[in-house]
Amino acid sequence: MPALKHVFPVLDHCTLSSLRVLTRREMFKTGLMGGAGAAGVAALGSVANLASAESASELCTSLVPAAVGGPMPSDRDVISLRWLGCACFELAYRNQVILLDTWYDRPLCRDIGLTPQQVVRANTIFIGHAHFDHIADAASIALRTGATVVTDQAVGAGVLLSQRLPANQIRSVNGLGGELLRFNGFTVQPILAHHSVLPGSLNSEGENAGQEINDAYLALTNPPFTSDDLAASLAVVGRGSFDPRVATQGTIAYLFTFDSGYRMVWLDSAGPITPYLQAAMEKLKSTNLAIVGYAAQGFPRFQVPVTLSLINLFNPDLFLPAHHDEFLFTRDGTSLVTFSDMATEPLFQAMRESRPKTKTFSGLYRTAVCININTGEISDREKC
Repeated sequence: MPALKHVFPVLDHCTLSSLRVLTRREMFKTGLMGGAGAAGVAALGSVANLASAESASELCTSLVPAAVGGPMPSDRDVISLRWLGCACFELAYRNQVILLDTWYDRPLCRDIGLTPQQVVRANTIFIGHAHFDHIADAASIALRTGATVVTDQAVGAGVLLSQRLPANQIRSVNGLGGELLRFNGFTVQPILAHHSVLPGSLNSEGENAGQEINDAYLALTNPPFTSDDLAASLAVVGRGSFDPRVATQGTIAYLFTFDSGYRMVWLDSAGPITPYLQAAMEKLKSTNLAIVGYAAQGFPRFQVPVTLSLINLFNPDLFLPAHHDEFLFTRDGTSLVTFSDMATEPLFQAMRESRPKTKTFSGLYRTAVCININTGEISDREKC
């Protein structure tokens, strides 16, 4: 029988987690550790590996975000990412909880299994732009957790101040260059982007694509939402801004560079490529991970080329979509605005044909994808 020190390195953490029923005492009793001192030391190391593997497996399989008390990566070289609906993500790394957009109060939308009141831990919150479906819960979470909120100075900072978030908890950026935010184990460069541009063509009845989708949704909705539902949605919408400056001055992409050199870009919208994004990527050439908005055009056929142009710009090894789930809201308390689910398969198919080396991942709400930022190895719920 080969020594354990030769066997364990070839087992992945999921296999190891299935062996954790073997306690140290049981290993001694079954003679696996042997009597020699050297063999004992080697096996004790294997027990430590088992403990680490168990922790890694828990992180991959748990659906509880770190922000509400769930597991954190125990390995200093591992980040975990969880999609929390719309373009919201949780990034957990080196005992830090970083929230990317915060909109968990969703009265008319699918339940993501998380409310803003459940969030008890956040070190930093990054806001891509100040529309309600990105910023609505940032102030309340920051007030409760003490988190710093990074947002655009044109619109987002004012939104947060209006909700009584102290100025010393707001870090406003413009993305025009010369801004580099430093954290434990990584830096973040804000880059000015552009908000998605909605389709402008009209049908014979004078309706754009969004209005046609609304008509179809309302025709199928029985019964319609109650006045209380619409009032709750209107209150949430009021915690964001429809200032037109959001489009050209208030949409920020964030480039994370970890100490290992691993680069992750997060852009919660999918508008035209700005000169600032172009300049940054001419210098960098590629990223390891890109999270990009996949919404606005109404149908995948028309959205794919828009999002794909940004993916090509970021040239990532791994891609995660954002903003692709259905969301509903009201701006007046009576009428409904609808954005339908965007199927990811057409986008992934286009990527397989044009970018066969880029991996894709689209998890369900709260599912963790764990990435070793030294090796690029990816683990998720399906692999554990």
